[in-house]
Amino acid sequence: VAATHLAPEAMPQVRDAVECAATGYGVEIGFPRWEGDGGSAYFLGEDAPQRAVQAAFDAVERVRLIAGYRVSLRTAVGIGDAPEGADLTRHSPLDFNLAGHMVGGDVCPPSGVCVTEDVYFLIAAAAPDLARRFAYVGRTVRDGAAAFAWPQGAPPAKPGGLRPAAADAYPASLRLRAYYTRPPFSRLR
Repeated sequence: VAATHLAPEAMPQVRDAVECAATGYGVEIGFPRWEGDGGSAYFLGEDAPQRAVQAAFDAVERVRLIAGYRVSLRTAVGIGDAPEGADLTRHSPLDFNLAGHMVGGDVCPPSGVCVTEDVYFLIAAAAPDLARRFAYVGRTVRDGAAAFAWPQGAPPAKPGGLRPAAADAYPASLRLRAYYTRPPFSRLR
């Protein structure tokens, strides 16, 4: 899911940049699917989360380099299951929608990438260096979903999309998970 806020005359360049990035990482179905200044793409396969995250990074960089405009692209990557052959433009279980809710709730920082919790843990297992680029930013107000963002430390596009951090116990559970997934505990499996 990608969203921009800019003049309509820049949209063709933005769309070209995003489409080029998505195509380069093997977008499979339903792209481009543009609605106003936002779009969505679908990746299939075991390595789909990793390819989608890499495409998001590439798209943010390509859009940032568009000359003559100050453009910021916010992207979010979520994951979901769909029956084989399903029309993904009409299939929208909750986990597909979490990425859109992150963009719509302005949780993603400008020129940033957000991922859902399941995507974060999948890329942490498959590509730890890629996962280390993200930091936990909080739980979304709308869904209570954990959100991870890059660049680390960047504030959300607008305040109010995340629940108050004071009562959030999730960072402690992340530290506990990290502790038990490193040796020597990880060798006890």
